[in-house]
Formats: sequence, structure tokens, C-alpha cells
Amino acid sequence: MKKNGFTLIEIIAVIAILLLFTVIAVPSINNMINKNEEKNMKNVKQSIYDAYDSYCNFNECHNPIEFSELINEGLLDEDDLLEYYNNIDNCTINNNYEIAYCIEK
Repeated sequence: MKKNGFTLIEIIAVIAILLLFTVIAVPSINNMINKNEEKNMKNVKQSIYDAYDSYCNFNECHNPIEFSELINEGLLDEDDLLEYYNNIDNCTINNNYEIAYCIEK
């Protein structure tokens, strides 16, 4: 008699192997995503610091400076900021590189 198809044990074994791979892979992928988000946030903050320094090099540097001023000078991209901050209307940075009134997402 010729056997066609798979037995129930073979199907269960394949499903168990796939579940094992999923259990191992999902936490690793989530960890990588979180690390990339943290890295991107650090890069955005560094961009803000660099924009502040550039602004102070070419203008009288009062304290604090609103993000909107840095955006109007073309030193920051508003879209990049809105990706990481809920509202940038009252966001400021001072000469100690302290970012105030910004709520991170």
C-alpha cells in the first residue's frame, strides 16, 4: 500500500519546530527594534545639540532657544523631531544642552 500525505506526528513535529523558532526569534527582533529606536533618539538629540551650537556660532545666543527658532533657521527638520516628540511648540534647549518642555513619544 502506497502512503500519501503526512502523518499527524510529522505535522505536529513541524509545528513544534516552527513554534520553537518563533519563541527564539521574536524577542531578539523586538530587542533589535528597541535598540535601533534608542540609537535614533540619541541621533536626533545630537542633531538638536549640533543645531544649537551652529545657531550660537552665527547669532547672539540667548538662553533658552526654542526649537521653532532652530527650525526657522533651517538647522533642524521638523518632521524628524515630530517622529520622537509629541509636541514641539514649547520645546527649548539651553546652554547646558537641557531640552525642556518636550514630551518624548
